[in-house]
Parts: sequence; C-alpha cells; structure tokens
Amino acid sequence: MADYLPNGEPSLVIWLGNYQAKLATYGATLGLEPIEMTVLSKTCTHLSILINNTEAAKTALKNAVATKNAVKASNIALIRIANNKMKTSDAYTDAIEEIMGIKGGSRDINRETATPKFSGEAFPWLCAIEVFQEWFGWSQHLFEAEGARHLDLPGKRYQLTLR
Repeated sequence: MADYLPNGEPSLVIWLGNYQAKLATYGATLGLEPIEMTVLSKTCTHLSILINNTEAAKTALKNAVATKNAVKASNIALIRIANNKMKTSDAYTDAIEEIMGIKGGSRDINRETATPKFSGEAFPWLCAIEVFQEWFGWSQHLFEAEGARHLDLPGKRYQLTLR
C-alpha cells in the first residue's frame, strides 16, 4: 500500500499545511481531544519551519559555492601574476620565496628577452590589437585607426607593421 505522505520535503510542507487546516475542522469529529489537536498542529508548524529553514540554507550554500567558484579562478590568476612579477625583482631571494610560500613556478623568466602575446584584427578602417604579458602583470588593448606604427607598453616600445 502506498504511503499518503509525499516523498519530497517541499511537497511535505504543503501537505502539512493542508493537514493542519483540516485537523481543526475534522479532528474532534474523528475522536481527537483538544490537546491532541494542539500538539499535532504545533508539530506540523514546527516541522514545516525546520524544512523551510533547511531548504533556504541549501539554497544559500549553493549560491555561496557558485559565487566562490566564479571568483576563485580569477583571484588565483591575479595572485599568480603578482607572484610572477615579484619573482622578477632584483630584491627577490630564496629566503623571501620560502617565507612567502611561493617556491616554484616561473622565477627564471628573463624580463629582457621574454616576449608578450599579441593578438588582433585588422579592418580597412580600424586596427584592434590586444597585448598581454602574463608574467609581467599587465595587459593593454589598443584600438587605433589605420596607420598606427608603434605600441608603447611598460618599459618598451613595439614597432607595428600593418598590412
């Protein structure tokens, strides 16, 4: 025989509300004492509150995890960029590396010979160039009319050839 209680908790809350309302109408007719009806009514209210609070907490946790996951990757990337930049400093030492807990990674980058990544599109009326140098911690977007011949970035000027 199938149980009359619904399986899902949100459905159970609806069932408890209906049961509680009908209990006031039919409880005495069906042989329940007033104290029994009061206890059952309070039981329905209490269980409904617990279920609703739990569902709200589940939703809040799900939202918090989603927010954390969305922010985590970009924040970690920012930390890595800053660490890579610090590792290129002349003041950087093995002792500092150990103290900060950032041993490993890309300490051996040569700032003078490393080349940034360029990408872009050219149209008859516009040249759009994006430059990103991850280890140095900067990026720059250049949108110039046709005829631009150089791009100034921190510490260096790059000659451009537009075709």
